[in-house]
Amino acid sequence: MKPFYILLCLFHLVIIPVESETEAEALLKWKESIVHANSISSWSLTNSSNPCKWSGVTCSTTGYVVRIELHNTSINGTFENFDFFSLPNLTKLDLSNNLLHGTIPSTISMLTNLKFLNLGCNKLHGIIPPEIGSLSKLLDLRLNNNNFTGPIPFQLSWLQKVQYFDLSANHLNNTDYSQFSVMASLTHLSLHHNKLRSPFPFIILQFANLSYLDISENHLTGPIPYSLAQNLPYLEYLNLSYNNFDGEIPASFKSFSRLRELRLGSNNLTGGIPSILGSISRLQLLELFNNSLGGPLPSFFGQLKMLEHINLEGDGLNSRIPSNLSLCRNLHHIILDNNSLFGDFPVSFCNLTKLEKLSMSSNRLSGSIPAEIGNLTNLITLHLENNRFTGHIPRTIGELKMLKYLHLEINKLTGTVPAEIGKMLALNTLKLGVNRLEGYLPGSLGDLPKLNFVSAYLNQFTGIEPNFSRCRSLKYLTLSYNQLSGEFPQFLWDVIGLEYIDLHNNNLSTMGPSHVVSNFFLRELQLANNSLSGEFPTSLIHCKKLVVLNFVGNKLSGELPKWIGDKMPSLAILQLRSNLFHGEIPSELSQLPALHVLDLSKNKFSGNIPPDLGSIASMKNKTEFVVSRDYKIWLPRFLKWKGNYYIFPANSYLTTIDLSWNHLTGQIPQDITNLLSLKVLNLADKSICGNIPTTIGNMQQLESLDLSMNQLTGPIPPSLGYLTFLSWLNVSYNNLSGPIPTGPQLQTLNDPSIYRGNVWLCGPPSSNNCSADNNHETPNEHEYDDHPYNIIIFSSSIILGFILGFWGVIGVLALNKSWRSRYFYFIDDCVQSRCLRSN
Repeated sequence: MKPFYILLCLFHLVIIPVESETEAEALLKWKESIVHANSISSWSLTNSSNPCKWSGVTCSTTGYVVRIELHNTSINGTFENFDFFSLPNLTKLDLSNNLLHGTIPSTISMLTNLKFLNLGCNKLHGIIPPEIGSLSKLLDLRLNNNNFTGPIPFQLSWLQKVQYFDLSANHLNNTDYSQFSVMASLTHLSLHHNKLRSPFPFIILQFANLSYLDISENHLTGPIPYSLAQNLPYLEYLNLSYNNFDGEIPASFKSFSRLRELRLGSNNLTGGIPSILGSISRLQLLELFNNSLGGPLPSFFGQLKMLEHINLEGDGLNSRIPSNLSLCRNLHHIILDNNSLFGDFPVSFCNLTKLEKLSMSSNRLSGSIPAEIGNLTNLITLHLENNRFTGHIPRTIGELKMLKYLHLEINKLTGTVPAEIGKMLALNTLKLGVNRLEGYLPGSLGDLPKLNFVSAYLNQFTGIEPNFSRCRSLKYLTLSYNQLSGEFPQFLWDVIGLEYIDLHNNNLSTMGPSHVVSNFFLRELQLANNSLSGEFPTSLIHCKKLVVLNFVGNKLSGELPKWIGDKMPSLAILQLRSNLFHGEIPSELSQLPALHVLDLSKNKFSGNIPPDLGSIASMKNKTEFVVSRDYKIWLPRFLKWKGNYYIFPANSYLTTIDLSWNHLTGQIPQDITNLLSLKVLNLADKSICGNIPTTIGNMQQLESLDLSMNQLTGPIPPSLGYLTFLSWLNVSYNNLSGPIPTGPQLQTLNDPSIYRGNVWLCGPPSSNNCSADNNHETPNEHEYDDHPYNIIIFSSSIILGFILGFWGVIGVLALNKSWRSRYFYFIDDCVQSRCLRSN
């Protein structure tokens, strides 16, 4: 026995250090290719020649590296220099949640002892190497959340010991399941969020020990197999949502004795909600949302005593809400939005004291909101919007101390907002819009430390209580389309942090004292369509973060202050349409680096168009203008485009200059064609003269151009025809001349009214044919004299004058004897008188 012990000692003293040294060299070689190696800074021979002491590395009792665990350590690199051959004893490799990229080399098959492989949540791409199928000892395989493409290699089904199999969130497709082997040990299978296209993969029905199955977010079609519940009796989790499965929910689902979560949302399922679901006694979560089930909301749900979460949104359900749903005392979430449910608010729901989310928006529910709602003290979300609820908001709603989101908009609620709402200290979002609420918005809202969003538009509010100014977290306030009158509420300037104020379409008449220091955080001010008078409010001079300013449709007058260009460096949208501003347009507006929409139309501005407008930085860049990420523009934009006013989405940036319908004179400055990203230019006015700039073709992003109703002369520049995005043009009622350009884009603008009122334009789509005589630029005095039409008028005038003059006298003398006698007596007298004067 002694020789054996001697050999064993020699093995430990010689062989193992050699192996350890080889493994260390392999790991250090890989480290050299890692970009962010801070998490493995301990990997160094100066620190230790033994890798067992390095971070993330675990060795066996005999000194071999058996585990590398570097989960979520920001490692950025590839496997190109990873020497799998030198790590034959590795049993676990976990590099998940990092920044690994590139492909997985086929040499990974050298890790013959590997039991756990997790490369999930990286940026790996290419195909999944089939060689992974040779890792016969593997128990756990996770390659999820990468960019793998191609089919799932059938060789992976050779992993007969694998229990956990996750290939989700990749781009896998076109898999031939007929080559797959049965994976008898598999209990967890996740293939969700790929591009699999086929009916339900039949091979899955043979994985009899599955307890977890997720094949959601693919393109699977056809019916759900009837045998699914019979072949997979141990399922506890089933997710088939976000596919294209059709037909009815199989009646065999009643056999699911262990199922806890059933997710079938966003498919094409029909046939109503089957009563057999009431037999799945262990069910805790049921999601059937966004199908075409139809029919009533069944009463059997009361049998599911363990049910915690139910989502039946958008299923076409048409019935009253059964009261026995309240027997499910463990319910935390009830989501019934976007159906056709009718009847009263189920008072029995108010007994579900564990309820955290109650969402029944967009139905036909009516009646009042019961006072018992105050019993739901754990409620976090209450969505009742877009129904037909009437009556007052119950005062007991103030008992919902945990509530964060209260959505009551688009109903028929009346009365005032109860002051008790100020007791809901967790409230973040309050939506009351489109009701019949009246009075003042209560000042008790100022006591809510987390209130962020208040929307109360389209009601009958007449004011806001001053204590509202105590709000410290409020960022958004809209009271548009109400009955606010008099002075703009000055205390709103004191709401620290308020970024958005929308009071448009009220009856406000003045902005109040000009010395008020404005809110330094204000980003958007919407005061369109009030009755505001006076000059541009100087109080805004302190709003240095203002992005959107809208005074459209008021009675503001005076000159536009030059300090706007200097004091509002963040201004992106300036809308002053339909006011009474006069004077010249300040050239200082060109200093606004982020200006994206400039709408000064329908005022009384005079003078020339400032050439400096051609230097607006954000409009000169070819790239799209992007508002800072820390700010969200809330309200849709109402802008003139293609000759009409349209509503554009809040974050749809249509770069615009609209100076139409003022009293502008002079020429269109050539510099304005430097605005390479401008999409809408509207200069329709009365007195703008001169030529259209020849360089207008530089404005390659231009989609809408209106130069109508001016005194423009000369030809239409040929470069206009090469504006590839131009879809609306109006140059009518000017003095333009010459042939209409025939560029590729102008061929699509074939409406003659575009050019109406320009007598000297010729060529299609106008009715004037171009010839050598009228192929000129600007008609002069001689051209008017030589025009055939003018010659005809001149000749006709001579003939008519002769007829009226000659026959008006001779005809009368010939027909009237007494007038003829007097006429000749008069002639005789004149002759005699002349003869006497001559003597």
